[in-house]
Amino acid sequence: MNGAYNGTAGWQDTASQSPSRENRIREASDGTLSKRLQDVLDFAYRQGTIGITFKDVDSRLRTHHGQSSSALSNLHKQGQLFRLTDYTRNRCSVYIHPHHSSRFSEAEFDRLPSETKTQKRIRAMHKMTLQIAVLEEENDYLKRKIDALQHNLNQARQSEGEES
Repeated sequence: MNGAYNGTAGWQDTASQSPSRENRIREASDGTLSKRLQDVLDFAYRQGTIGITFKDVDSRLRTHHGQSSSALSNLHKQGQLFRLTDYTRNRCSVYIHPHHSSRFSEAEFDRLPSETKTQKRIRAMHKMTLQIAVLEEENDYLKRKIDALQHNLNQARQSEGEES
């Protein structure tokens, strides 16, 4: 199971050399990360509709917050876990295995991670750009149609003038 983030198990530090970075690279390459992700996925399946939080993962798998949070985020991003939208436990997001999602309405869970405000703006701008392109195309079509109608009208006027 691949959950590597930039070739690491979630390392985002700016330092090119750090123990944290080295540990995350090692975990991504030696199978530790894959095993952790599978363990989290199995745990979520066993918990059923109760779901799991990062605190549950820490307690059960003896991980620390960064490891558990990264695992949950990666599995959610891959669509292997769903995050409940209306429920939290001890102010923590609750994740469920997709196998149990039928017990919830579509509005009660996110299949994919929530968008940040910036991501929402970018998506909205992209949508508007596509709409503008469609409208410009329609506008060009309508201009050609108007030109053709005006041409036909002018020809009809000329032929009416020739007949009189």
